[in-house]
Parts: sequence; C-alpha cells; structure tokens
Amino acid sequence: MRNGMQIMFIDFGDKYGIEIVPLNQFNPINPKWLSSLMDYLQEKRGEIIGDINKDFYDKDYFEGESKKSGLVDYDNFSKGYSEEHAKERIEKLYHTIYPPDYGREKKELKILEIGCAFGHTVDKLREMGYEAYGVDISEYAISKHKTDYKSVGDIRYDIFPNMPYDFIYGFNLMEHISELDLRETLRNFYANLTHGGIIFLTIDPVYGCDQSHQTIKPREWWDELFLYHEFDVHKEGTEMFKGINGHVYIKL
Repeated sequence: MRNGMQIMFIDFGDKYGIEIVPLNQFNPINPKWLSSLMDYLQEKRGEIIGDINKDFYDKDYFEGESKKSGLVDYDNFSKGYSEEHAKERIEKLYHTIYPPDYGREKKELKILEIGCAFGHTVDKLREMGYEAYGVDISEYAISKHKTDYKSVGDIRYDIFPNMPYDFIYGFNLMEHISELDLRETLRNFYANLTHGGIIFLTIDPVYGCDQSHQTIKPREWWDELFLYHEFDVHKEGTEMFKGINGHVYIKL
C-alpha cells in the first residue's frame, strides 16, 4: 500500500495481472479487474485438465507443485488442521444440534466425511469416540493411510459403505463437482442420510488456483439447490460457520 493506493499482482502460469487501485475500492476477493483474469483461468482450465475423473487426483495433485491444485505436501498440511476440523467444527456443530441433555451418545452417531483425502480428520474423530468413516475418489489418497473405515468412492453415484449416516460433512468439496452432476450427487446424499440427518459443507466461493474447481456459485444458489432436493437450511449451524463459507442442511 502506498499513498492510499493498493498494488495488486496475480501470477498464473504464463499470464499475470497487475493493477493499482484506490484503497477504498480494494476488494481482495472480487476486484473488478479480476474478471478478465478469471476468464483466462477458465480458458486454461480446460487445456490443463480436460475431463476430470479419479485419475486427476493423483500424487501430483496432492503433493506436487503442479498447475492442478497448487498444493504442496497436503498430507502434512491436512494433518495439521484435522484436530481443528474435528473439535472446533464437527463436534461444535454436533453439540449445537444434539446438546448434552439430548441424551444421544457419541457412539450412536454415524459420521461420513466425503472427499476425505488422506482421512486425518476421520482418524481424529475416531480417537474422540465417534463412529466415523471417510470416502474419496482418489485411490492414491486413500492408499496413503489405508484403514478399513476409509474407502474409494464417487460421491456422485456410489452408495457409501455402512450407510445410512446421521452426519455427512465435506470441506471445500462441492465446487469440484460439475453442475450437470450436482443433482445426482444430492440425490445420493439424500439416499445415504437418515431422516433428519445433517450435511455440513464448506464451499469455496472463488475459483482460486485449483484446476478441478468447476462450480462456483453464491450461497443463495446452493441453498436453492438443496431446498429443491428436499433439504432445509439449518439456520443456527449455518450462521455459526458463515465465516468459513459453511453451509449446514438438514434432510426433511
């Protein structure tokens, strides 16, 4: 920042954007000048990845410095925040929905993480006494820390093992699914949840540098989609986690 002005620089492969804007107009999430760069990102997205399938999410995606995701050593990175996910997000929401005087024990709640990657949060939940499972489309990620409670699966179509679940959660996952596949995905969620079951998602509102991000929509769009598929917005849970782009839905 200099003399009330903010200098912005974004580097993406062989193209970059640089802009000097008044500080009172500066918005790091969606500045006006970013639209042309986002158009370019979309154009390059197709060149880099083509059709997204399970083979896309390989070792290079999780641990390489590739254009696929921008992730480096995601194994250790995700392990570092697994306790925060388990205690400050999932368990906190669990206690909001089922307070201690509700009379429901941890062991009675069946939890599934969709897009669990290496499954460190699932491991942490198990340590805390929950019956937790994980599923991910990546054979590489599941094989890295293989257990009998983590499995390879496609959340768009597959019936999950050990279903039905009381609680399904996924962090920064839904944006990886194309609009064409979302309806089938939500039908699958509905089929795998108990009546009154909860879905807790964080959904990235910007494309960023992950080349498998396909569906970036505002919160209202996601709410309408879930309502159409017979879910309701859990208002208290959603309000609690809005700061991390959290969405909480309940099966009707």
